[in-house]
Amino acid sequence: MTRPKVRAGVAGWLASGFVVAVAFSYFGEFSLAVIGVLALVAAANLCFTLRVHRFALLAAAFVILVFVIGAMIGSIPESLGQWPRWINRDGRVLVALLPLILIGTTRVRLPDLRMTVRTIEVIVVANVPVFIAGLVGVPVIHEIAFARFTFSGLTSSHHAAGMVFGAAAIILVAARRSPELGIRPPMALIAGALVLAIGSGSRTAVVGLVVAAFWLAYERKRVTELIRVTLAVAVLGGFALVLSDKLAGTVTGFLSPDLWSAAWKQFTIGMGSTESIHYAGGSAGAGEGYISNILSRFFYWGIAIGLWLRSPLVGIGSFRFNDVDMSFTGVEGFVQLATTGVDRSDDLIGAHNQYLGILVENGILGLVLLLSIWIVPYRHIAKRIGLPPRIRESGRQMVPFALATALTGYTLESPALTFVCLTWLALVCLCEEEEAPP
Repeated sequence: MTRPKVRAGVAGWLASGFVVAVAFSYFGEFSLAVIGVLALVAAANLCFTLRVHRFALLAAAFVILVFVIGAMIGSIPESLGQWPRWINRDGRVLVALLPLILIGTTRVRLPDLRMTVRTIEVIVVANVPVFIAGLVGVPVIHEIAFARFTFSGLTSSHHAAGMVFGAAAIILVAARRSPELGIRPPMALIAGALVLAIGSGSRTAVVGLVVAAFWLAYERKRVTELIRVTLAVAVLGGFALVLSDKLAGTVTGFLSPDLWSAAWKQFTIGMGSTESIHYAGGSAGAGEGYISNILSRFFYWGIAIGLWLRSPLVGIGSFRFNDVDMSFTGVEGFVQLATTGVDRSDDLIGAHNQYLGILVENGILGLVLLLSIWIVPYRHIAKRIGLPPRIRESGRQMVPFALATALTGYTLESPALTFVCLTWLALVCLCEEEEAPP
């Protein structure tokens, strides 16, 4: 006797919706509308099921903490008219963790994962011709899909494209090797996702993919696996250097003999600042192009460390990093909050590092809570021996991928960068284990 076919439920629709929202985030109003609908669907479902997983509560607790601290120090917009702009800038964290929060109110089964994979396949198939058309300079498509000579597709930025298609490649590989899902993405599609990720020129996403690959080799504890991953990374790395001038320029920059002394100089200059300011250039001969981009990171990291040391435990306050003319209350070196400030998030761009960014605004407490959102599900998935091995592996792989990208960007607090990784992590973490047929 055959068992009835199980179809995707609310979780599958939510997960697919999050993937669509980020894949088409170039159209901001459409993307926000999709997220709004998903929130309404999850709220309606919650009224019927009253189901909330502890992982969802963990993410919700972090968002509440950040919001409450912001409200206490007055860094939340006072009028509703300011919210649309703010939620796309400093307030992005209130949206970024929604995949775990909303999927955490549903029942997740393998058909939900299958539906999500199908959605990812469609998005990759749709973007490959867009990539090719943009490369050959097709009018309109080139202007939409390429920004500063890097591929962004129909997403909001080339970093978003890198994260979407980098995570998509990992997920598609796992689906191909998991007959339990009932689908088998072709190798051409996986290759297409990798080309799109590398073509984005997002060094952040490339770092994430490399770390995720070596994590996989470490997890499998086989020398042959390590050798295979090393060779694959070397081949793809060479391909990436040819495909992306941005990546090639960065590697060349790191080989510059004057880089590291200039970087230390910019770091110390940054630490002396009492607020976030723009990088104005480095040493003679090192202030242009890709080297300037590298030096600016050290400058912003110095600013972040200097501000964090004012209030290491809880930070200077939520949403204050991109403020200027701040006034501080408390004991410097222990707890000192920025109780006033002028929002310059339209102009300033933060620490270029998620860990330093959260340390500045919410201190060690905020960093521990944010990391727990990823690490606690990671540890839980390791115990889910009833799930398909490759699916379980890919769910855990989202964590080193995301955490590595956070070294150079706000990839754990931005919807455009977090949605696919966190959606897949939530699905695998919460997926019910299949019962063996009688």
